[in-house]
Amino acid sequence: MRSWLRMFRGRASSLFDAVRSQAADKHSLESDQAASEAIDVRMMRRCVELSRAAGKAGELPFAAVICKDGDVIAETTNQVSRDGDVTRHAEIMAISQAQRALGSTNLQGCTLYTTIEPCPMCSFPIRETRISRVVYAISSPMMGGASRWNVLGDAHISKRMPEAFGQPPEVVTGVLSKEAASVWRKWNPIVWGIIRLRGVFGPS
Repeated sequence: MRSWLRMFRGRASSLFDAVRSQAADKHSLESDQAASEAIDVRMMRRCVELSRAAGKAGELPFAAVICKDGDVIAETTNQVSRDGDVTRHAEIMAISQAQRALGSTNLQGCTLYTTIEPCPMCSFPIRETRISRVVYAISSPMMGGASRWNVLGDAHISKRMPEAFGQPPEVVTGVLSKEAASVWRKWNPIVWGIIRLRGVFGPS
């Protein structure tokens, strides 16, 4: 009888320890997720501020921020109008800054935040520099590098050319989308109305 009780208590203790360990792991995971979401909101809020400044400076209200471990590595806006160069998109400018700041073309572990879904031109350097996460506010069903052309999610290119392209980044959408849209609407209500009517930006 005593032997049976000892065995029962041992099994009960093991079960209790396992449940407690699972609860601790779940709590840790939830805490990590909450911290990640808080960083996403903070960085996207910075993007929204930068996009507002871009509109006031005569640019289209695009902006991008790259961070690593919660610290900003690069931040910029579109410079197309200023430089008279259609390749000067905010994402490409931010990627260039981040490479210089880190002294490397490998941006693994970095997250790129942008107010609008990156276009295909911007998405290829994201893949080439191995950026780990891409977070954007507003989708671009017509020109998006994820929702339309799937450059960001294409695993085939990294399998066939691993020397050039990293694995598909984690993509998070819709962060502060209303705030980002508000910047565009206030910048030019007519242009924003046409963009929405044509389905250039909006739900994918």
